[in-house]
Amino acid sequence: MSYEVIATARSALGTGASRRLRRQGLVPAIIYGGKEEPLSIEIDHNTVFHQIKHADFFQSSLVLVLDGKKQSVMVQNVQMHPFRPMVLHVDFRRV
Repeated sequence: MSYEVIATARSALGTGASRRLRRQGLVPAIIYGGKEEPLSIEIDHNTVFHQIKHADFFQSSLVLVLDGKKQSVMVQNVQMHPFRPMVLHVDFRRV
């Protein structure tokens, strides 16, 4: 099963900006690795929340669609809320 994650770049960084994103139903995320600089993005919470329930979401490379461009990434880390069913942050690594 191949997963596709749709993302948009984000310019506002920091704690306050991340909280505003979460209130809008989005998850702050970052893409590391490769020869490019780290890139801050935002992804839809409900899509990612349902995808992380499957083990192969973490074990295979994903297709990340960022502003119309596709790139291959893997999930590096997912931060969850301690007691709410809520994704707080996702780290991706370029493949």
